[in-house]
Amino acid sequence: MVHARAIQQGGEGKTGTEPESFALGVYDAVWVVARALISHRGRVSFDDFTQDFPEEAASFFGTTGWTILNAAGDRQFGNFDFWVIREVGNSPQWTPVARYNTATKEIVQVEP
Repeated sequence: MVHARAIQQGGEGKTGTEPESFALGVYDAVWVVARALISHRGRVSFDDFTQDFPEEAASFFGTTGWTILNAAGDRQFGNFDFWVIREVGNSPQWTPVARYNTATKEIVQVEP
């Protein structure tokens, strides 16, 4: 994903920190919204927008990959991590425990 690396490096160069995946997802979402509004020249009802948004998302490849949505309106592709708070040393810390892979439809336990 060359585009993603360019965005990440640009953000890191300006801020000194690596962009978080959540920020990159928001970046993509804003672009999908903007493209949907542009396709209607800014004049669109909410009903038309919500109907056309999934089509626009299906045609956009952003910093986080394809933004295709499933029937529930969630990203169709992408991995989802499951986290819990565990005692590490003497302090509570967020710890990954599993990952869901949308391509294989498998949940894989993350070894501690």
